[in-house]
Amino acid sequence: MQNYVNGKLVDSAATEFTELVDPATGKVTGRSPKSTLDEVDEAVRAAEAAFVTWRRTTPSHRQQALLKLADAIEEHSDELVELQSRNTGQIKTLITVQPFRDEADALAKANGVPYGLSSSVWTKDHATALRMSRDLDFGCVWINTHIPLAAEMPHGGFGQSGYGKDLSGYGLEDYTRVKHVMSSLD
Repeated sequence: MQNYVNGKLVDSAATEFTELVDPATGKVTGRSPKSTLDEVDEAVRAAEAAFVTWRRTTPSHRQQALLKLADAIEEHSDELVELQSRNTGQIKTLITVQPFRDEADALAKANGVPYGLSSSVWTKDHATALRMSRDLDFGCVWINTHIPLAAEMPHGGFGQSGYGKDLSGYGLEDYTRVKHVMSSLD
């Protein structure tokens, strides 16, 4: 692996390396050089020079450059999502909208994934919404809406979508240990 400095890939003079580990599998996928202080200084100088050049660029040219970057990101989005997932262990976004025959089929399809962060139930029948939300194996179920978050409500997933909750008082539970102690005063 090489360093990317001033628009070019360059070899490092480093003799020490860091193993790159896939956080999802624990498998070593490569090695990265532990760059020398001189290499880091060179990269910082190149970044500072690029900032001066960028600052002098007209808004029109900046817009053109950023639109070109946005097009490249869109063109390679699947590859970038895969790399981000491998680099951080984050799951790839999983959103499905599927036809189903009945409630049992809908539940089987929804719960048939290893992830369980959030789901939505869309129906005019409130009894159906309550039954489905009870049986969906997701940390958050929205009814006739999607993604409204409130600080007083816990947010977190089941399955491979993570452990614990953020937001609300439930987020603090990961940092506490509940203990029940009883004593006789006799």
